[in-house]
Amino acid sequence: MNAPLRPLLKAAPIALSAVLLAACGGSGSDSGDTSGTTGTSDSTTGTASFAVTDGPSDQVSNVFVTFDRIDIKPAEGEIESFPLDTAERIDLLALQGGNAASLIDNVEVPAGDYDWVRLYVVPGLPDSEVIEDGTNASFGLYVPGSQPPSQNPNQRFIQLSSPFTVPAGGHADFVIDVDLRKALVRRDAPPMVEPFYMIRPSLRIVDRVATGSISGTVDSALIDDEACIEDDEGNQANAVYLFSGTDADVGDVYVDASGEPIARDAEDNPVSTANVEMNEEGLYTYTLGFVEAGEYTVAFTCDAVADDAEADDDLTFTDGINVSVAAGEDEAVDF
Repeated sequence: MNAPLRPLLKAAPIALSAVLLAACGGSGSDSGDTSGTTGTSDSTTGTASFAVTDGPSDQVSNVFVTFDRIDIKPAEGEIESFPLDTAERIDLLALQGGNAASLIDNVEVPAGDYDWVRLYVVPGLPDSEVIEDGTNASFGLYVPGSQPPSQNPNQRFIQLSSPFTVPAGGHADFVIDVDLRKALVRRDAPPMVEPFYMIRPSLRIVDRVATGSISGTVDSALIDDEACIEDDEGNQANAVYLFSGTDADVGDVYVDASGEPIARDAEDNPVSTANVEMNEEGLYTYTLGFVEAGEYTVAFTCDAVADDAEADDDLTFTDGINVSVAAGEDEAVDF
């Protein structure tokens, strides 16, 4: 039976991970698993790959970000820097449902624990831009510190301050999830300056071999419910939200300027979200990709168009459904 839509209930909060969502217990596969690529036999080094994926955003059709360098910081040691041979201009909105775009692949690095990863962005038009849905209007995209009229001469980056591990003699295949529903925000600038978009460091990092996925269908009756919210142009955003833990409280995205989830008395912030789209067979489907193995709660809302990451919004969700995710497996959850 389909779960009815219900108002968000007030309950005790569930604490989230620190500021930028972290891979629990590190992100490296063990030295016996090279994730399909050849590792190194040197006990002091390993190999690592880094790719980006995306959670959805509403009311925009494209989010182009140009990356030209990655830095990683060992817990003990100097920063390892990897300028890209060619700057990669990537449409993050094209990377949903388990898709990812490679930035660096199979590079040799010191084995061990790492404190953070930085993605360096070439800001503003024509390199990084947001195309709004409907109007096709183009706006520059900036990371904090690079937006106009900043005079900072140093290139800016988005940093994920979350520990991860590269195994000695093995390979780790990292995916960095840029959750645009949390990260992307439009700024209407003061007079004489054009509006622009900002991208917060709302990221999480996972090792691909330690992840699974969740996918399923949504009954059209939930999509067509008369209580669903639409924007001024009649657009409706249907989405499935993923929450950490069994029987988790459910709530909207609510983060501060640095991308850190804001704790509340009533709701939990989602780990990730996925848009619901109609497929070629006329079914409404979704996929939550790169989900770390563990216990979760999923819930559907047709009110995602009203989810302002800077506000505590009163969205309506279905009852949460518990799901256990195993590495390498796709779990089916239908609403």
